[in-house]
Amino acid sequence: MKMNVLLLLLIILLPTQAVAGDIYGNIRSDSEERVRIEVRCNEEIYSTRTDYRGYYRLYIPETGNCEITARLGENWTEPRDLRIYGKAARYDWRIREYNGRYILDED
Repeated sequence: MKMNVLLLLLIILLPTQAVAGDIYGNIRSDSEERVRIEVRCNEEIYSTRTDYRGYYRLYIPETGNCEITARLGENWTEPRDLRIYGKAARYDWRIREYNGRYILDED
């Protein structure tokens, strides 16, 4: 009986552990402003801000294909594809202006 309860708990709890991940890294720009970051996964939006050195960390409670955008001042970058895994992953970016648009490039 104890074995069945333990097995049931493992089945219930393990998938919730496997579908979460952190992303972290730096976003660089020519400005010293803090950058707002949004990650869209399915219908959910997760957001954070960089610190004054450009460092960020964001917990995403799901895995799969997502999009990341960043806002510097009043300008948003174009969305970039982002893959969220079930473990922490580092993404370093640089915000560049190109033909009047802001782009998030891998740094």
